Amino acid sequence: MLVIFFILSLIIIGVNIKFLNQEVDVCPPGYTLDDDDKSQCDLTEDFDAFPLMNILTRTGHREVHYKNLVKSVKSQTYEKIRHIKSCDNPSCTFLDFRMDNDIVRVKKNRKLNYFYNLYLNNLGKKVNEGWIMILDDDSKLVSPTFIEKLAAECKQSTPKDILLYQTFIRPAKTIIPPDEHMNQKVIRRRFIDMSCFCFHYSVLKKEKFEATKAGDYNFLKMLLEKGKYNFKWLTLEPGIWANYDGEKFGRVEGSATNRIFNHHKVRRV
Repeated sequence: MLVIFFILSLIIIGVNIKFLNQEVDVCPPGYTLDDDDKSQCDLTEDFDAFPLMNILTRTGHREVHYKNLVKSVKSQTYEKIRHIKSCDNPSCTFLDFRMDNDIVRVKKNRKLNYFYNLYLNNLGKKVNEGWIMILDDDSKLVSPTFIEKLAAECKQSTPKDILLYQTFIRPAKTIIPPDEHMNQKVIRRRFIDMSCFCFHYSVLKKEKFEATKAGDYNFLKMLLEKGKYNFKWLTLEPGIWANYDGEKFGRVEGSATNRIFNHHKVRRV
């Protein structure tokens, strides 16, 4: 009996060991478990085939918020990221102008009310490959895998595609565009943000942001009305939190006037 019990014990232990050593593939699509470290995932596709993701940031005055943004960018699982910043503050001390070649000095044009939108055109001149997303220094990434997921969408898109997705905004963490607008595929002023869309770098070589109120809305409106761009509505979980500290450190709310556009038509509502 003791011999039989001993043999059965060995069999049970062996089955448990086999079960414990069994590989469980928990990696996202396009990844496999690392041969040496089973807790790590490796790209199964050529890394060079994945696009460079360019983040454009307007900064110069909000050091704490800028550093929060940088920290969130560095926490991303995606590696092919380039962060390009504009600075309109000659006295800025938190940017390393000597060592960082991705800083563009810009000047405020007080003759224009919304001159800061033009900074994005200056930043766009520095980009010659990949895709562009805009994150001002009062924004931050709140999901470490967001850019990885967005890059996968970009990889399957064309240079004429404009990718739109939802973002958290303001201290209340409101989601914009709301589900209703996403389902109807409409873009409404004050329900869109610079951080809600991504586009191929070639778009900013041809099209320009203007010094107008609601620069994000007007840029998208212009692209849609030209009729040569395709708007893709993504179902990504929100991974960006824009203007998270509110008006005190962020942008001022727009006027009560709303506009909505869809299918190349613009109307007041």
